[in-house]
Amino acid sequence: MSDSKKPKRRIGRPPVLDDAKRQDVFMILRMGMSVQSAADFAGICSRTVYRTAEKDSAFADAMRKARSQGEVRLVSTIFEAVQKKDWKAAGWLLTHCYRD
Repeated sequence: MSDSKKPKRRIGRPPVLDDAKRQDVFMILRMGMSVQSAADFAGICSRTVYRTAEKDSAFADAMRKARSQGEVRLVSTIFEAVQKKDWKAAGWLLTHCYRD
């Protein structure tokens, strides 16, 4: 077998943020939780999540979408709670997760 037909093996450390951990991060973000909480749940450092987003635009896009879904979920909870006259808990969570 010539060198050009051999499968290329990746040299170095395997990525800390593998596919399963990426899915964990997205799941927690879709719940409306912070990047820190998502990283903790996945068993990684939050800086790893941010660094991966800087290097991988597809991951960054998926992360933005998951965070948006989480924000919409929290806002929906506020709207439902407002109708029941009890929106303070959801409002607190929203202000602490989305400070912009």
